Amino acid sequence: MIGFIAPLFLIAIIFYFLLIRPQKREREKQDQTLKALKKNDRVVTIGGIIGTIANIEPDSKVVTLRVNDSTRMDFLRSAIQGPYAEAKDDPSLKDNKT
Repeated sequence: MIGFIAPLFLIAIIFYFLLIRPQKREREKQDQTLKALKKNDRVVTIGGIIGTIANIEPDSKVVTLRVNDSTRMDFLRSAIQGPYAEAKDDPSLKDNKT
């Protein structure tokens, strides 16, 4: 009986450390990032829209983004991927002229 249960237990432990634990850490990091958002932060949504936070309330699930001078859009807080930082020295963005 132990010979049957031991491999299953070992597989469960490996599954936990390779899949569940890293995913949990990533979700906690994302939650902390979303909680740290404040007005005038430049962010990108999961849909790829880049904007500046115009209105955000600590307990609200809705964030208002200013996309340009005349456009404001409401998003769920969970639809914000994170802060937007332009990559200035990213070699993948440079033109490769050969």
